[in-house]
Amino acid sequence: GMEGGHFCAGSTIANLTAIWAARDAAGVKKVVTSQAAHLSVEKACRLLGLECVKVALDERGRLDREQLPNLDEACLVLTAGTTATGAIDPLELAGEAKWTHVDAAWAGPLRLSRTHSVRLDGIEAADSVAVSAHKWLFQPKDSALVMFRDLERANAAVSFGGGYL
Repeated sequence: GMEGGHFCAGSTIANLTAIWAARDAAGVKKVVTSQAAHLSVEKACRLLGLECVKVALDERGRLDREQLPNLDEACLVLTAGTTATGAIDPLELAGEAKWTHVDAAWAGPLRLSRTHSVRLDGIEAADSVAVSAHKWLFQPKDSALVMFRDLERANAAVSFGGGYL
């Protein structure tokens, strides 16, 4: 469901770029994510001057939807494949916030599988998705993708002088 995106030097930069687009394109004021989110999400919030709200986990190690705060001014960061357990947050929450980003560094390549693609159903409703190319796609460690559902909107927020692209 993504329209296009950018190659990045790793998933940390991919997450940073997506949250930057959320701040500047959608005007989000805070980021809401699970306690199991990758540390790059909190780093991005610090760099971008955004509040980071961490939500408790459910019994399956996923973001507990019952603990979500108001998402009207928020970027909701869902994780598809947590670092510790591989848990996939409820992707049906994509679209419930002002901007939804999915950190699919680990599980993103499952979308390419005929057998396991369904595990990521709902991801197409996200505004942005980050995938680490080195984990399952056998690329160098410092390679990742950040993809956007509305590429023109995202590029207007994060590209300066990139009209030649």
